[in-house]
Amino acid sequence: MNKPIFIIGLHRTGSTLINNMFDLNSGVAMAPDEMHFSTPWHKDFLYYAQKAGNLQNDEILSNFLGIVLSDTPYGSAWKKLACSKINRRQLFDRILRSSRSPKDILALILEEYAKSRGKKRFGVKYPVHFSRLKILFEWWPDCKVIHLVRDPRAICASKVNDDATKSRKSRHELLSPLIHLGTQLFFALEFIWSSRIHTQHKDNSNYLKIRLEDILANPAHSIQKLCRFCELEYEPAMMYPFGKPSSYDGKKRQGFDQAIAFRWKTTLSSLEAKWITWLTQIGMKRLGYGRIEQEYEEWLNSTNSVEMTNDKYNCNS
Repeated sequence: MNKPIFIIGLHRTGSTLINNMFDLNSGVAMAPDEMHFSTPWHKDFLYYAQKAGNLQNDEILSNFLGIVLSDTPYGSAWKKLACSKINRRQLFDRILRSSRSPKDILALILEEYAKSRGKKRFGVKYPVHFSRLKILFEWWPDCKVIHLVRDPRAICASKVNDDATKSRKSRHELLSPLIHLGTQLFFALEFIWSSRIHTQHKDNSNYLKIRLEDILANPAHSIQKLCRFCELEYEPAMMYPFGKPSSYDGKKRQGFDQAIAFRWKTTLSSLEAKWITWLTQIGMKRLGYGRIEQEYEEWLNSTNSVEMTNDKYNCNS
């Protein structure tokens, strides 16, 4: 088991769609949902590993595994892993023979999950907050990291309409405008932060930044590019993944819906679009959005938007 595939980035960037796309490949078992083993502000895998104490003690180790393979740590993947067909006896025996470090324990859990599905490699969506990307390269020097990005206005428009934000607004109606604005501000700042992380790692041959817009414009080309980067065989089934339900209409779609690239134009007010653009303009240039308005125009005016390819818009620029 080598060269795991990791997807990092912000929420509402199409990560579920790309995660499910990779999972359709016969060589890779993606973790069943967001995993998060090192994330600020949350009680995640590493939090509980540090809290457990001496993992060289068999009883402490057993208790820690019971916590991990449940819905206790932050990240919806843990509970789903617990319900998977992992051979727990075999997993525990392998961990007993390992160094019992958090890295080895995590790797063995993911290896056993991949094995239970008859696959050789594992992958994870959101293993760490993007600011902690160095952990991935320290633990797995040969891993493949895909940094998925999206127009920050589209991210903000989608996030204020998703179920979590709507729920917060309904619970605190008087604060709804502040929640709306605060959500947009938080994700705009996260976008800027992620652009700085990109500049730190863009020259690493095992790191690839790719825009969701490029994937939507030409899925076949982009998927083949991602497969080459990850050293995978392209398989046609990867063209038909399901993503999360749309934050706009709640529908769950299969495949790549090109219209979501610029749907934010009909949902954000002109004032919202202007201040988000102003705030994130430097980050947008870093992540390849310097001429995105012209690209939208070309796309909308084209009779065949598939002509807009990743060769034209370099994914690592």
